[in-house]
Amino acid sequence: MAWITPTVADVQKALNAPEFSAYTAAALALDAAAILAAQIELARGYCPVKDATAGAVPPELKSAVIKLAVVELLRGVRGLSGDIADTLTRRHDEAMKVLRDTAAGTLRITPPETTAASVSATSGGVAHGAPARTTKREDLAGL
Repeated sequence: MAWITPTVADVQKALNAPEFSAYTAAALALDAAAILAAQIELARGYCPVKDATAGAVPPELKSAVIKLAVVELLRGVRGLSGDIADTLTRRHDEAMKVLRDTAAGTLRITPPETTAASVSATSGGVAHGAPARTTKREDLAGL
């Protein structure tokens, strides 16, 4: 399965009504795209499998990236109620648990779809088939 690129629209959909009104009131001062890009790179850093596609994350990490982006967006808004602040703390903790589980290997992620060209471009190596066998089972009889 291909990795996906979360968008600012995904982040806006994740906001509940009070969060959305706080976000829209402060939207001019916030650069949502830059905040989302930073959270994508954070998630990619926790991911043990790398992909050459910039800005893409495994589907399993999309919700964690969106939660972190929501937290960072609303962290810059002044005058949030206590309920929203508690929700942000919970979202941050949940997202970081997913990222830590990913890094530890307890959460399995979908490997990126790779082609020979992308493997060659990212690893510096050349993709090729296995070498032909030179020794066969029959040749080893009697050793």
